[in-house]
Amino acid sequence: MGFKSEAALYPHVKSFFEKKGYVVKSEVKKCDVVAVKGEDVLVVELKKSFSLKLVMQAVERQKYCSSVYVAFPVTEAIRARKRMSEVKLLLKRLHLGMILIDERPSGVLVEVALLPKFEVFREDKKAQKALLKEFNERKFDLNTGGMTKSKIVTAYRERVINVACFLRMNGPTQVKVIKQATELVDVQSIVSGNHYGWFNRTAKGIYEFDDSQMSKLMEFDALVVFYENYYLDRLVDKDE
Repeated sequence: MGFKSEAALYPHVKSFFEKKGYVVKSEVKKCDVVAVKGEDVLVVELKKSFSLKLVMQAVERQKYCSSVYVAFPVTEAIRARKRMSEVKLLLKRLHLGMILIDERPSGVLVEVALLPKFEVFREDKKAQKALLKEFNERKFDLNTGGMTKSKIVTAYRERVINVACFLRMNGPTQVKVIKQATELVDVQSIVSGNHYGWFNRTAKGIYEFDDSQMSKLMEFDALVVFYENYYLDRLVDKDE
C-alpha cells in the first residue's frame, strides 16, 4: 500500500514517542516533529524516502537541539545491507539519528535504527597509509576522476605493463635480468602470478610476453609507448 505523504507518517512517529512519555507536536518552527520530555528535546524530519534533501533539512534542524532524527519508510533498496550501512555511516558522520517506519501486514513498526551521537571521527591510519602508498607508487596520472567503466591504471598495473613492454622488446628473459632492467622488486610475483594472463614461462626462471594478449596491453597505449621508447635503446643481454 505504501505511505502517500509525509503526513501519513506523522501519527506513527507521534504515537511512538508519546508511549515513551514525550509530548509531541508537529510543524513547530518548520520542524516536522518536535518531542519534549522534561529537558530532553528532539526533532524528527519526515520524508517518504531517504534523500539528500531530508539530510540537509535534518542538519539545519540541529540549531534547535542535538537530538535530530531522519524518519522514512523502509524500502527494498534500504533493506539491502550495503545500502543501509552507507546510510548509517553518513548519518553518523553528521551526528544524526535514524527512525525506520516499516509497514507490515500486522501493522506499522517504528524503530530507532540509529541514535544521534556526537563523535569525533579520526582518520584510519592504516587506510591512509595504503592510500599514500598507492599514490606514491603511481608514476603516471592516466585515470580520470569519477571514471567507472574504464580500467583503472593502478600502481600494480603500471608495473605489470612495464614488465610486459620490456619482455615484448627483449623476448624470453631471466627474472633477475628483468628485475635489473625494470628496477622493480616484485618481478617474480608479477610474472609467476600472471594476474592478467600476459606472460608465459618458457623455462625455469625465464618468461616471455604472450603476443596473443597484445590487444589487451594496447588498452593502455600511452604507457606502452612510454615504456617501449624507454627500452628501445636498452636491449639487454638475456643470457647475462
